[in-house]
Amino acid sequence: MSASQTSAFRSLDVFGALPTPATLVDTEGLIVDVNDAHLQYAARHGFPFRREDRIGCSVLDFARSDRALAQMEDLLRTIGGGHASQHRESITDTTGRQHHAQIDGCPLFDRAGTIAGGLIVREDVTDIVNRDLLRSLRADLHEQVWQLRAQPDMNRLLAVIGCGLEALGIRFDACGMNLVDTDTMQVWCHSLTGDGRYVRSDADAGRHNIIGFWQAGTIACRQDLQHVDEFDEAAEIRRLLDCDVRSVVDVPFSRGTLAVSSQRPQAFLASDLEVLTEIALALDNGFRRLADLEALDRRNRKLEATLRERDEVQEALRASEARYRDVVEGLPIAIVHYDAEGRLLYRNPHHEAILGYTDDELQQVRLADLFVDASDHDAWLHTVLEEGRHSFEIRLRHRDGRVVWHRGQASAVRDGEGRLLYIRNHSEDITEHRLLIARERALHELREEVWRMRHAEDLDRTIVTFRRCLEMLGISIDGCAIHVIESEDPTQVTSLRNRRGDTEWIRASSSSGLQIIDMWKSGEPVYRPDLLANDGFDENDAIAEHYGAGIRTVLDVPYLRGTIGVNSTVPNAFSADDQRSLCQLAEALSEGFQRLADIEQLDARDDALQRETAERRQLQAQLQQAQKMEAVGQLTAGVAHNFNNLLQVILGNLELCQTRPDPGELEELLDQAVDAGDRAAEIIRHLLVFSRQSPSQATAAIDVRRHVEATVEICGRIFDRRIDITCHLPTTAARVMGNAADVEQILLNLLLNARDALQDTQHPRIVVDVRRERLETDRLAHPEADAGDYICLSVTDNGPGISAEDQARLFEPFFTTKDVGQGTGLGLFTAYGIARQHGGWLESSMGSGQQTAFRLLLPAVQEEVEAPPTGDTQLPGGRERILIVDDEEMIRAVIGRILERLGYTVVLAQDGPSGVARYQEGLDQIDLVLLDLSMPQMSGIEVLEQIRQLNPDVRVIILTGYAAQEAARAGVPVVQKPVNASRLAQALRETLDGEPAR
Repeated sequence: MSASQTSAFRSLDVFGALPTPATLVDTEGLIVDVNDAHLQYAARHGFPFRREDRIGCSVLDFARSDRALAQMEDLLRTIGGGHASQHRESITDTTGRQHHAQIDGCPLFDRAGTIAGGLIVREDVTDIVNRDLLRSLRADLHEQVWQLRAQPDMNRLLAVIGCGLEALGIRFDACGMNLVDTDTMQVWCHSLTGDGRYVRSDADAGRHNIIGFWQAGTIACRQDLQHVDEFDEAAEIRRLLDCDVRSVVDVPFSRGTLAVSSQRPQAFLASDLEVLTEIALALDNGFRRLADLEALDRRNRKLEATLRERDEVQEALRASEARYRDVVEGLPIAIVHYDAEGRLLYRNPHHEAILGYTDDELQQVRLADLFVDASDHDAWLHTVLEEGRHSFEIRLRHRDGRVVWHRGQASAVRDGEGRLLYIRNHSEDITEHRLLIARERALHELREEVWRMRHAEDLDRTIVTFRRCLEMLGISIDGCAIHVIESEDPTQVTSLRNRRGDTEWIRASSSSGLQIIDMWKSGEPVYRPDLLANDGFDENDAIAEHYGAGIRTVLDVPYLRGTIGVNSTVPNAFSADDQRSLCQLAEALSEGFQRLADIEQLDARDDALQRETAERRQLQAQLQQAQKMEAVGQLTAGVAHNFNNLLQVILGNLELCQTRPDPGELEELLDQAVDAGDRAAEIIRHLLVFSRQSPSQATAAIDVRRHVEATVEICGRIFDRRIDITCHLPTTAARVMGNAADVEQILLNLLLNARDALQDTQHPRIVVDVRRERLETDRLAHPEADAGDYICLSVTDNGPGISAEDQARLFEPFFTTKDVGQGTGLGLFTAYGIARQHGGWLESSMGSGQQTAFRLLLPAVQEEVEAPPTGDTQLPGGRERILIVDDEEMIRAVIGRILERLGYTVVLAQDGPSGVARYQEGLDQIDLVLLDLSMPQMSGIEVLEQIRQLNPDVRVIILTGYAAQEAARAGVPVVQKPVNASRLAQALRETLDGEPAR
């Protein structure tokens, strides 16, 4: 450059003051000078130099790339041509950051107008470029976010973020997003590593850190994790990215955080954080827009679904309306709409069917004219309008004039302001229904009356009911009659007639009996619709005689004993419904006459049945008594033998007492005589029980052991002495609810059977065993028995046994294996019946060695603890006055002495009349009467009746050797003869101290 040129450049005082980096070059591109701003710019970007190091050097020597060299050569050519030039260049500083500069070149002229060189100005446009890059990046991010649907979409978004960061000169080793599910608070990490890998993972370990950064809403920048790991996250990041990260930045946005990391410490400057904030804001907008789009999409889909549903509903509504119309048109009820004036608006076809009017005809008829009663119409309309709804049963007039009953509901349909739109009426024809109800009511009333018939005379009352039933059914008649064919003479007919207005029925023999009999035999109604047109039975004159002239219609309906006749002055007066109703009334009347016949037959059969039952009971009682007496008869020989032995003891000891032995021997002789007498009395008591001549004892809890001992003892005395009778009794009580005499009779029957079975046995043996057994359901032999505790009384013998065929019939009445004359076959049958009466049963079985066993099982009752004897042997006595009435002088004397020794005052009477007289004489002094039952002249019962007339509260004890049933029925205590002093003393005190019997 020439001196003049250099001088010209340097004269530019403005060059040094320029705030932007500037370089002066000559026409050859050699640097003439650089200003201070250029020196500062170079130093700021890591390329410091001195001014003198650049002056004289070619500007092309400092191009940092081929592209930069080409751009600078182009700039110099342009300047050399006298034109300005402009381009941009990018440089990377020593830290690796990229900067952008705009290079402007312009030619410089000397005073002669010749190009002297050029001025090159550098302006740092990094911010401008970055803003453009950010703007473009934001647009790309929005587009990518909006397209997010699957993981590949997320990867493309991460690629856009990575490219953007590179373009913006931010050095990083990984970038990504930590997205938070706001519903579940689950965190998903999506990352792009420096080597191009996409990583997706649930940030379980670092979830709380990321949520904390996100919720805080501020940038979390960790500049060197190697020195400070505040959130304890280095290991988790290393696991996720597979590299050692030193610097990490999390920038929160609406859906999580933007995460950028680097393996270099202090990698991110404040300007980087600003850029990252801009990117996060772009992501926030994108995700918000995505959420809005998704919401909009959901609303659109919902709207589309709603529209589809509306279309479907509308289509369904149209189909429903069509179906409704089809249903309404086909309903068997009348549907009709009227306006406020009663004009027809709509009706379905059934309305015409039940009223008969066409649409045109109904338009000419007022609604009120359809009602039979105008007041019914007014009430119907008033209720509908006032209450809005009305249920009704009304009478309407059919087109043909008939009255028909309608039941239904009417409602007033109004608009939103309450104005009446129309009256909707639904109804059905219930004429037939009401006729059926009336028919049923009439039939019920007639049947009620018919079932009260007991005699033929009751027919008059039934006929009055029949006429009332005709009125209930609405059958209009002028006369009616019931014709009855006599059962004793089927050719005679009695008629009961009644005319309209008459209150009485006329009973007379029918003059047209043969015609009525023919109609009755036909079994079908005979209808004459008009006698004037056709009098086929030639009956007009006879009908006129009974019912007056003018009868046109006659109907006869047959029933069991004749016909029902009705007539009318109107021709063809009785409809098919009327005829059906009359047929049903005829059936009811037939039932009444059939009932009369049945009652007569039942009365006759009842009388015969009662006679047969009485005869059967009498025969059964005789057979049972015969069986009992048979058992007693079998005991007679043994009883006589035992009585002779006992009498020998009694008489022998008494004769020895007459020899006046010493006192010790006398007491012994008397004790033996008393003991023999007690044993004789016990035998007699058992005989009376067995023969059932004593009154049946009341049911009570009895100890089976005591009655088994007594029965076995008496049988031991009277049976063949060869028979070994062994008795096994439990040590504790074996109580059942029962009758002692019945239990003893069962045991006696079983013992007698066992004895008879042992007649040909070498060593006969009978074992009687009593025990308590617990029986469960599976062990019960009788189907009606219940599980529980039972007292089992068994009788086993070692006789020849019983065949299986005979064993199956043992308890049948009159079945016996004995020879003729040796048994009635009622013993086991009677015993089984008694066992069932006691709630138990009797069973038999065959054991080993041909042993036969009978088992009586009776339900056991709870054991009672018996009170121990008191030990007091002193007999109770008293000071009362006792009247003894007995025809046996010795009995009077003995009992009198016993009572006197007990302290009582005794009055004696030798028969019934004298007993009554003595009681009447001492009415106020006599406290108790001891009365024998069997006496001449006047029995004990007769005496009791007479003295009760004198004193209803008299205390009486009956003494008897028979203990007859009538004594027990008298309602007074009974003491069995013979009686000892102890029993007599106890009975006296119990009667005197107790309430008097009545």
